[in-house]
Amino acid sequence: MMTWEEFVAACLPESHTVLVEALTGAGPDGDVYADAVSVPLCYVEQRQRRVRAATQDVSGSEVIGSTTVYGPASITATVGAMVTDPWGDRRKVLSVARRSAAGLALPEHTELVLE
Repeated sequence: MMTWEEFVAACLPESHTVLVEALTGAGPDGDVYADAVSVPLCYVEQRQRRVRAATQDVSGSEVIGSTTVYGPASITATVGAMVTDPWGDRRKVLSVARRSAAGLALPEHTELVLE
């Protein structure tokens, strides 16, 4: 099985680095975030896609994500965290998917869909 690092080295001419700020709670002025953590070896794709909103109800409402970040399985981001892309845009995480290799010759990785 190929690791994410091997995949990036073999398939991406230039990888991206993003900054991830974990959502730590809410304060009197809104959401509170941890200090940014640099996450190298990512691929950032800017395209619109529909994702299910992270709400408590089961209404199935959808939102539009504008950016998808593919990165190492070790990314520790949750819905609501903030990510700064390589171009300086800071966006909220709408969806997190942990992708398993499932026995295929593909790397395990994390997919983040951003506002």
